[in-house]
Amino acid sequence: MSQQLLNDIESLEGTYLNSPVALSITPDGSKIAAAYRRFSLTIWSFDSATPLVRLARPEKASQPSKPLPFVSKISWHPGGDEILGIFISGHSFRWNIVDGAYQEHAPIPGQMPSDIICSPDGLVYAICGVRGTRRLFDYPSSMLIYQLNLDDLMTAFYFSHDGRKFDDIRGSYCAVWEPNALMRLRMVDDDAAHSQAAEQSSHAVCFGNDEGAVELFDYEASEKLRLGQTASQMSIEHLAWSEDGDRVCYAELGGRLTVVQLDHGKKGRRARRVERLKPRFDTMGVTQILFLPGSRNSLLVSSSSSVQRWSLEPAQLETTWDYWQSQTSRQWIPHPRYPPNLLSITPDGVSVHLRCSLEIISVLWDDVGKGDHPPGSLPESFINHTPKL
Repeated sequence: MSQQLLNDIESLEGTYLNSPVALSITPDGSKIAAAYRRFSLTIWSFDSATPLVRLARPEKASQPSKPLPFVSKISWHPGGDEILGIFISGHSFRWNIVDGAYQEHAPIPGQMPSDIICSPDGLVYAICGVRGTRRLFDYPSSMLIYQLNLDDLMTAFYFSHDGRKFDDIRGSYCAVWEPNALMRLRMVDDDAAHSQAAEQSSHAVCFGNDEGAVELFDYEASEKLRLGQTASQMSIEHLAWSEDGDRVCYAELGGRLTVVQLDHGKKGRRARRVERLKPRFDTMGVTQILFLPGSRNSLLVSSSSSVQRWSLEPAQLETTWDYWQSQTSRQWIPHPRYPPNLLSITPDGVSVHLRCSLEIISVLWDDVGKGDHPPGSLPESFINHTPKL
């Protein structure tokens, strides 16, 4: 390490250079920030051992005097271009050393901040108060998402590596906190969810991401359960719950389906795989999976050219219904009034199908005039049919 590092000899009016009161190194180790009691915050380069930039605190017209630029606490964002800090006046700030973007926030009356810490993933940051208050903020918006008020004096604060928990040291003991705000934030932003499905009768939702991970999150109990992980790390395209909420089926990008049984015990849910299959279609890709109502062993699988009904344990193809390939999307749902029937819904029309054979039995609405259907694809009786719901 160069002896010139932090050896600042520049003189600034109204300042006095002494030992730093806070130092912070960027995660990549390329820069170091030094804060002084009576000198401006300075960013140094490790490679050249020279100062890169100093923080010049902007003036506001409403302030009677020039604000002091002296900083007491600092914390880098993991990206390495932005730094958070607290001025000795208690104002918190966020500064981009590349483009100069700057935000400043006044302290809440009666809650003078003592420290500021950015989470390892950069999604949130914390401001700790001298009276034991911990406040968590969403990093992109700087909006408050969680506050914890304790009377004990805190001596240290740390985020866990995954950003889902934080620890604080008070007196002779350490406390670990896992607030719902952090759990929910990570479920949305940690790994971008490629697919999701909510269980209708409980407080649970399943997520599948583009790395092949499938997880269940109970947002009432704040519990998370890993349901599966594809060996090839192919993205999860579709998810479906059974009507009773005891089974989940997910479809990989390559078209393979996996069915997971959820068993409920004294220690919570436990997941076990009960079926794996790969339907064959004339066109690539599964467009929808649906557990048919009244049975957790009857599964509807759709593509852009046909739909199949499978029975499970063991997996057997029961019936197929082919339709012309269309560029429009198609969604299958149970008939809301007649359980033996299904509805096929597209932007061009709605048709009724038998659940047992998947054959079309009537058309509730069809935009035949657009010419989207091959000649003779629909019987004349269907076109002239007056629907009855």
